[in-house]
Amino acid sequence: MSPAARPSRVLAAFCAGVLVACVAAGGALALISHFAYGPVAPVRSYFEALQDGQGGRALSFLNAEVPEGDGAVMNGKALRQASRTIEDVRYETVEKSGETATVRASYRINDADAATDFSLHRTGTWGGLFPTWEIDPGELPTVKVTAPATGAATLNQQKVGIPEGGQSFPVFYPGVYAADYASDLLSAPEVSTAVTDPEEPTDPLKLAVEPSQRVEDSVKAQVGEQLARCAEQDSLYPAGCPFEYDFDGRVDGDVAWSITQYPNAGAKVKADGSWELVNPSGSARVEFRKMDLYTGEVSKVSKTVKFTIRADLRPEGDDVVVTFR
Repeated sequence: MSPAARPSRVLAAFCAGVLVACVAAGGALALISHFAYGPVAPVRSYFEALQDGQGGRALSFLNAEVPEGDGAVMNGKALRQASRTIEDVRYETVEKSGETATVRASYRINDADAATDFSLHRTGTWGGLFPTWEIDPGELPTVKVTAPATGAATLNQQKVGIPEGGQSFPVFYPGVYAADYASDLLSAPEVSTAVTDPEEPTDPLKLAVEPSQRVEDSVKAQVGEQLARCAEQDSLYPAGCPFEYDFDGRVDGDVAWSITQYPNAGAKVKADGSWELVNPSGSARVEFRKMDLYTGEVSKVSKTVKFTIRADLRPEGDDVVVTFR
């Protein structure tokens, strides 16, 4: 190799190195622009804020108005719970035209595939190099929870008030919102809804409030005890009891009552919060001896009497008191 050729090869290698470095730098700049400053960037940051339970940060990326309602599930543990099942998130710019773009976030939520589209607009550049983007302003959706007679519920593991049977809660999306209720007196199984599109109406969470098993057991026991006391009375017309036997002849000796069918009694809470007894019907047997007023003959009477209990139910502390009318 001639001495003259050696500098040429060095110069060519140097130029090639510079070219590779420029290509690499250009690729790095493109990646930085896409992930840190492109339209995907604010959407990714929004999802990260949701999963961290940072409601204020999420709202700053979403640029959304907060409608009227209780904001109890817009931050902290309740917000993390809403996004707990979100996984396998993928971001794709599905449309880009000048100053606007649409980013689709695809993911799994509650073991189901879903996607949410975000509209964005360009706001300028950073450092004169990277275009910056923001999510278009909108309004958060709401989830309504109804819980008659309770005045409260648990929404995403957060205790919330439910005045007058219903309350609306602004929520972030995507997310899963689950409500239930449990107390000494009342319970309602969990109901949930997944919110993935702010434009679609969300299903209200209607809690089917029922007496707790503890109350059901107590009501049945109280009914049984009061019927047993009724059966102890030596009278055709036991006082304060749901059964009697109308007889206009002469009774010879004692009157004996026995309960032949106890009611499968329970409690029900009505929409206005009042309580009523359900399954109040049963039967009793009355036995006594009667005397014929003309002949003096004595014979045995044994009759089955069907009855229906009328009673007042009143919450008292951690129990419901049953009082026969």
